[in-house]
Amino acid sequence: AQLRVLGGDLWLTAMSGGEALLDGTLGANAVAGGAIAIVDASLLRNGSSGPTPAGRIVIRGGRLDVVDAQIVSRNAAVAAAGEISVGVAGSVNLDNAAVVSIAAGSGRGADVRIEAQDVLVQRVAAVQSQALAGGAGGNVLIDARGSVEVLARIDDPGYTSVYSFAQGAGKGGDVRIRGDYV
Repeated sequence: AQLRVLGGDLWLTAMSGGEALLDGTLGANAVAGGAIAIVDASLLRNGSSGPTPAGRIVIRGGRLDVVDAQIVSRNAAVAAAGEISVGVAGSVNLDNAAVVSIAAGSGRGADVRIEAQDVLVQRVAAVQSQALAGGAGGNVLIDARGSVEVLARIDDPGYTSVYSFAQGAGKGGDVRIRGDYV
């Protein structure tokens, strides 16, 4: 499934009692619940390709699982990319998933902010800010009240990572990881 937003904010919210699910077969369902699952080649994406900034991607709930899926904010021109903001009461599990900000134009890349009790990044998952052209990359913040674990195994076919980089004239963003156990 693919959920794209051009120009406005995307809010995916789950309240106590049920779940919100975006997967490759069911589409988007947001109902009262605590768990949010973005799975099976799903893509949440926003972007800007002109002078109008992209909206934000905002995810709120009790728990977030992103498995075999992507959350992407990208700019391709002068406008800024929209922030990716995840705030959940419980855990965030990124498993073979990407939460990525891409500055592909002269506008600033999006900040990526993940706030939770615990954060697990595993199995070739990535939390990244990329500056590919003249625009500055966004910042990456992972803030856990409990633990932050980035698990890279020797048998991973790629890299499990949390980083920011610049490939063009733009500057990469800051990376901050906080938790009681990192």
